Amino acid sequence: MESSFWEKYISLINKRLFVTTLTLLIIGIIFLILFGNNFYNMIMGPFSVSPQEINTSAESLDFSKSYITVESDNTIHSGLVKYIGIKKRGSDKMYSTQPYTKYLLMYIDGKYLIVNVSNNFEGTSFTGRLIHLDDDLKSNISSSIINIDNAFTSIDILPLMLDTNVDYFYYWILFIITLLFWVLGLWGMCKYFLRIKNPYNHPLYKDLENYGDPKKLASEIDREILEDNKTYKNIILTSTWCIYAGSLSVKIFKLDDIIYIYRTSLDKTYIIHIFFKTGKDVDAIFTVDEFSLSENLLNDISTRMPWIINEFSPEHQKMYKNRIYEMIDLVEKRKRDSSIANS
Repeated sequence: MESSFWEKYISLINKRLFVTTLTLLIIGIIFLILFGNNFYNMIMGPFSVSPQEINTSAESLDFSKSYITVESDNTIHSGLVKYIGIKKRGSDKMYSTQPYTKYLLMYIDGKYLIVNVSNNFEGTSFTGRLIHLDDDLKSNISSSIINIDNAFTSIDILPLMLDTNVDYFYYWILFIITLLFWVLGLWGMCKYFLRIKNPYNHPLYKDLENYGDPKKLASEIDREILEDNKTYKNIILTSTWCIYAGSLSVKIFKLDDIIYIYRTSLDKTYIIHIFFKTGKDVDAIFTVDEFSLSENLLNDISTRMPWIINEFSPEHQKMYKNRIYEMIDLVEKRKRDSSIANS
């Protein structure tokens, strides 16, 4: 059974991991419910459908296969064209219009299917998305036909429209986002159940393996926390350990691993940056009202280890990023010099 510190943080992190991954999966499920048909049409379509199938099943068509291709040369122009207005830059007034889409009528066994195509479209093969016909559009097209030729006064229009101006780019973006939610959610759930099955799979224990036997070290850290610890928001200092307790992770380092520390201010916050000889770093963020707490953390670490570098400079940053071993050697030398001076 884990000690109290490990029970607390392992349980907390596992719970947050479960809630986060469950939320991702729920969002993925919602996206599938809302856009599943569109994803299916986008990936599997277009489906080949005969005009007769549309005519006979117009009222009960399976819209899970609405991205279709229909072959027919029995089409006429409806007489209705939509125009797009063109504005001059910096002006709200239209200075010209141009046609951008037109409506054709496909004759199918005594009835007509409306097909929305680009204005310059010519051909007899139509590929697009089958949608329900808007009553206003149906009325406008019927009126246009009557104005062209009174012979069409009794035209029978199907309650559907084939829109060939389909752009699935938007749905591809949604599909990638949905897939990402599912991948991250399933990956997180796998991690969660692996940790539940074997607590030693937890990253906390993996971090401790860098310093020795995780079980023994866990007991040692728990004892130090009970005996003597100082907490500065998400940073816990014991006599030999520095623990970063984040919202989704906990990182553990030896105090002796600290080689560089400094404070910055950003947007009414103070940030203590702590760098370790392992190449890792953590940040402790404090509000304006917590300035004294950030000061105490900075002083506490600097007092315990006066040999570390505790001020910012561009040269120190470059050294840590590009020549970390030089910084480690520098800090070790300062540590030896401090020991000699105190002996």
